Amino acid sequence: MRGLGVIAGTIGVQTVSTMATMILPAIAPLAAHALQVDAALIGLQVSLVYGIAMIASLFGGPMVRSLGACRTSQIGLLLVAAGCLVAFLATIPPITLPALAVASILLGMAYGLPNPAAAHLLMRFTEPEKRNMIFSLKQTGVPLGGMLAGLIGPGMAEWMGWQAPVMLSALLAVVLAVAIQPWRRLWDSDRASTGKAPKLPIEAIRLVFGQPALRLLSLSAFLLAGIQLCIVTFLVVILVEDLGYSPIHAGILLASVQVAGAIGRIGWGMLADRFGNGAGTLLVLLTLLAVTALAVTQITADTPASLTTGIFLMLGATGISWNGIFLAEVARRAPEGRAGDVTSAALFLTYMGVLVGPALFSAAGRQLDSFLPLYGALAAAAILAFAMVRAAQRRGGHKD
Repeated sequence: MRGLGVIAGTIGVQTVSTMATMILPAIAPLAAHALQVDAALIGLQVSLVYGIAMIASLFGGPMVRSLGACRTSQIGLLLVAAGCLVAFLATIPPITLPALAVASILLGMAYGLPNPAAAHLLMRFTEPEKRNMIFSLKQTGVPLGGMLAGLIGPGMAEWMGWQAPVMLSALLAVVLAVAIQPWRRLWDSDRASTGKAPKLPIEAIRLVFGQPALRLLSLSAFLLAGIQLCIVTFLVVILVEDLGYSPIHAGILLASVQVAGAIGRIGWGMLADRFGNGAGTLLVLLTLLAVTALAVTQITADTPASLTTGIFLMLGATGISWNGIFLAEVARRAPEGRAGDVTSAALFLTYMGVLVGPALFSAAGRQLDSFLPLYGALAAAAILAFAMVRAAQRRGGHKD
């Protein structure tokens, strides 16, 4: 029961945090029109969110040790609500861009905290032989949050204005922060209440960069995170502006891609546990990702909708399904009781990929006046990630 409560709570926190960060990309054409800004600039907004998350993640491990994993998660949820409320102020023309920038900073702070807290809890309360599946199950909160953003965002924005789905995200964050409070005593029973402010986990960063397997896995995650965010951030813009889909149809396809990602995460996690080889499973996933990304470059406005849908669903089942196995591999190699710290350090490079990827994708897409050809670059990044994971598999052993 305790394990089930932890899994449910961590999935909920991840889902709401992701939904809040993906709402603006999901309604990018509508919000951009209402605010009179270029829809392509959404890539810069996403990069700002994840750039701040990259820094905030470094505080996740120390906050977990000092305040507890539950309290750290609650702080993240309240930051989500604050970011959404500030985004509402973007409706005032003189402060549109500053309000979006501040909102992005708050959302980035919020998004950097859940994974270290979740890794700490899952390592404490779940069975080792099921961790690939459990970590992957927790990570379904990412595509689930994206699915909710794509399914609810465009329709609600057209019906009630672009601010409505943003405010809904704020409400859900507050409700969940209150809902997990009864678990705080149990989940935070191992916290060290020293009264000191959290410090950067420099020793964890050194540990990650000092061990070849951890370093290679983290570098591969840098590439994979960039690929993932390019896929989900620009999908609606590609479908609407390059392929002529309606915003609602594009939102539904985005939601479907996220569902494929959620199912893929569970499936890949179960496969990794079945064969006891997370790195090997990642290699299979990366092969399929590279092939699918190349297929996207061949899509045109004349491509049958069923084929376009199938390709993007496969992209979701690979390009946004790697996270759980990666986090389980990192946590497994962490020293006893330090899963949160090592996860924080590994995520630093992951978020750096998110910071760089969408910004480069946005800039290149604006120069080419199309994002579709850039999927060839995503395929190349997947091949490079394959080489890194293969090297990590050869150098690093498993730590149970």
